[in-house]
Amino acid sequence: MTKVSRNEPCPCGSGKKYKKCCLADMPSPASEVTEQLAAAIAAQDFASLEEMQEFLDQQVMEHNDQQRDEFHGLSSEHVHHMLMLPLDEQELIGWQPELDEQTITQTPVMQITLHLLALLHEAPLKATAKGNLPAAAVKFIYAQAAEQFIDAGLSYNHNVVSKEDDFSSLNVVRLLLTDLGIIKFQKKHFSLTQRGKKLSIVQIYQTLFDYYTLSYNWAYEDGYNESRFLPQTTSYALWQLAQLQQQNKKFTTKGFAQHIIDSFPMAVEDFIDDKYQTPYERTINAYSLRMLHRFWNLFGLITIEKTSMLEPTPFIPSELFNHVFWIKQPK
Repeated sequence: MTKVSRNEPCPCGSGKKYKKCCLADMPSPASEVTEQLAAAIAAQDFASLEEMQEFLDQQVMEHNDQQRDEFHGLSSEHVHHMLMLPLDEQELIGWQPELDEQTITQTPVMQITLHLLALLHEAPLKATAKGNLPAAAVKFIYAQAAEQFIDAGLSYNHNVVSKEDDFSSLNVVRLLLTDLGIIKFQKKHFSLTQRGKKLSIVQIYQTLFDYYTLSYNWAYEDGYNESRFLPQTTSYALWQLAQLQQQNKKFTTKGFAQHIIDSFPMAVEDFIDDKYQTPYERTINAYSLRMLHRFWNLFGLITIEKTSMLEPTPFIPSELFNHVFWIKQPK
């Protein structure tokens, strides 16, 4: 079934926009819940307002604890926690207590990070006039990890890397490390901070992950609209990926993006339509690009298969994905 954008003509043939016609007539989940609560209250006899409030609180709690179809086995309460809490405070997903540094070292994000930190450990690097890393450092770091980045689809064989702008992943990692105070830019030089010297490989990886999720501007590298909501779905999406893996289901990057976005229709409101794509299509494409092709791919959590630009792009969770997170089922 083809999804209809809010601003497209209504399929009923009225000539009105969908949001002004049949969409407006659809009962919202909130109104349905309100009606259910009102009916439950009407069926009771209360001795006081306090007793009624206690009954109402219990009804709301029971409703929020119910598994919802749109959340694929999770309750509203579980999803609320996944959207609002950082990874280390989650109930159903979190970091494994012991992580293997050697495995984490092999991820694209840490390959860049460790080579850059090694250079800075030797001596500060003089920035370019634009404030970027010097060309020699960029070429060195790319040479160490070029094959891995090409295999991951984060770079291409025909790429000529001679400056930081040619190596977008390095540019992003350098910005993250600077914002986190692991490296610093001062007096036209990049240098390693005391914090950068003290953090372990695992701590750096987790710190970069948390910052990418909570603070990084995901719209920095593309022309899609900025959306603060998409990064909030990270824990929810990781949990859903683990469920699909357990069910031995195959999926593509856009198919998985649709699986997540269909749980949160309001996410589409952050994206405007153009003459080529509806807001829904732009949301799916932005999510696939930002969450999967960039974020999870850069952090080594998934392996994306190489396909034609016109074909769906299959992907699978990497070995690292199963190594770094613990996953629980809701009770």
